[in-house]
Amino acid sequence: MSALPARRMRLAILVSHGALLCALSARILALPLSTTATALALLVTASPLLLALKGLLAGSAHTAQWLSIALVFYVGGGLVETVASGAQARSAVLLFLAALFELALLLMSFKRAPTKSAGSAES
Repeated sequence: MSALPARRMRLAILVSHGALLCALSARILALPLSTTATALALLVTASPLLLALKGLLAGSAHTAQWLSIALVFYVGGGLVETVASGAQARSAVLLFLAALFELALLLMSFKRAPTKSAGSAES
């Protein structure tokens, strides 16, 4: 199986990032919170994803690396909410799947770092 070209991979990551933002917003809005608490929850949970948009648009490898670390928390949170609701909360399932999909895309997009061969090692 051949890897996606870089341009298509970048587009797929941007689309999945938008889907994750929508799923996160849907999950927060589905919770029975007051208006102030809802706004605060959206601000706290969506701000790391919004901050990453500029770097993702520019194709920054550094942004992709730290975003992959942050996505582990979104995947974990979505998984916990999915299990806690018995998969009845569709927004929790969507959040989990969107975060997992974006994390998989980011991990596939990382290029392997060049390694030194045993014969070229300097002593």
